[in-house]
Amino acid sequence: MKSNKPQHIRENNLEYIEFLLKKYTKLSQKELAQLSGLSIVTIKKILETLLENGSVQESDNRSITGGRSARLYEYNPRHKLLLVVQLTETEEQMRGFYSICDMQGKSIHEEVASENALSWVGISTRIRELIDRYEAIAAIAFGVPGVEVQGKLKVIDFPSLLNFELEKNLIKQFDLPIVIENDVNAALLGYSSSFHNRESIAVGLYYPMNFPPGAAIVINGQILNGKNGLAGEVKSLPLEAKWQNYPRIPIDIEKNIREVIQTIISMYDPDRIILYTNPEMVSSNQLKQIEEELRVIYPYIDLPVIKISTFFTEDYMKGLIVRGLETIEDADRFIGNDEK
Repeated sequence: MKSNKPQHIRENNLEYIEFLLKKYTKLSQKELAQLSGLSIVTIKKILETLLENGSVQESDNRSITGGRSARLYEYNPRHKLLLVVQLTETEEQMRGFYSICDMQGKSIHEEVASENALSWVGISTRIRELIDRYEAIAAIAFGVPGVEVQGKLKVIDFPSLLNFELEKNLIKQFDLPIVIENDVNAALLGYSSSFHNRESIAVGLYYPMNFPPGAAIVINGQILNGKNGLAGEVKSLPLEAKWQNYPRIPIDIEKNIREVIQTIISMYDPDRIILYTNPEMVSSNQLKQIEEELRVIYPYIDLPVIKISTFFTEDYMKGLIVRGLETIEDADRFIGNDEK
């Protein structure tokens, strides 16, 4: 059997040189050779490949050593772009946001969708326009306040997309790598990314103004989805609250939050719980009261850190960017392995 080892070594070298340029910003061939331990000849060949695929570019600056100037190379974060589509509740209304990000997660274009453009026709039309405008778009990350079950959006706060085959239609129309993520999952992933997986178990609870709550569980940096993607559907817990009648029939939010947190502690024993809501629904004083009640229930443990956050939309977008960039990198690895 023919060995692929030399090809694996080459791919590893390419990734390592790209990593060095991301870390040190600008480097010469000599500096790359010193940092990597590779020969100048190998560095030149690697740079030729990276320059050709656009992931690396020559810097406008030059390094002056010993009276001679040397070319500097830098990572090009815009050689591939990510399109993020985010559907969410903002100011008690359902809204859509579009963002174009580079490979370092920096946004280069942002816009808000008009309310009458949140149907599939409106969304797909705008996606096509953005792809035509930004030809480097390499993947789409799509965030939804709901769950896709067996290929269809079965649980979603956007009535126009209920039972819609979102992933199938995205792939069919745009022929790009696609990742679809639940809003609370993405928000918690975005929050957790700031901690570099230092906490083994984190849980996010989201209580929007006019819709039922949702939850997400991240274990060692990985989202727990469950068999059907329903992990975190706390509105279906056998508790007193009847969310199908909300907000028409009021619910004791403080009591429900305490009951849901108690359930989560018993099931997952997390390190941290992030409660995404606003002061109108639960205040810091109410949270303190909830924690006191939980200490009575669990006198033998240290409670998880429980924190109220009003940055749901920001963490949600951050999480979609994380998932989208991972999707691009996974697609690159798949293509590389396929070529081998």
